[in-house]
Amino acid sequence: MPKRAEVYLEPLIERAQTGVAAVAKAVEAGELRIDEELHVTPLAAEEEDPELVKLRAALDHRIGEAQLPELLLEVDANVRFSWIMLRNFDSRIIDISYRMLLHQNQGNPKCNTA
Repeated sequence: MPKRAEVYLEPLIERAQTGVAAVAKAVEAGELRIDEELHVTPLAAEEEDPELVKLRAALDHRIGEAQLPELLLEVDANVRFSWIMLRNFDSRIIDISYRMLLHQNQGNPKCNTA
């Protein structure tokens, strides 16, 4: 820590001033509105890359409708990350953990990856 406060504060003040100037510029450009809250204008959606569309379709066709817990179980069966993390494989702990995860997410549409 410097002995003089100015040495420490000068770069911080410069960064704060730069930030305030950027906020003022965004407000003037209509990209930002400040009242009781901070409102940022949403970015325009980019066009989807055709390669990405093809990849998504191929993955959907290959995987089909999968639930996140099922996907985690399949990955763990191939990679064995739970065994590596625990170092002392106790299938009961992992089984209980996955059963809890499956039960918690049963019927949750947000867990559907399709």
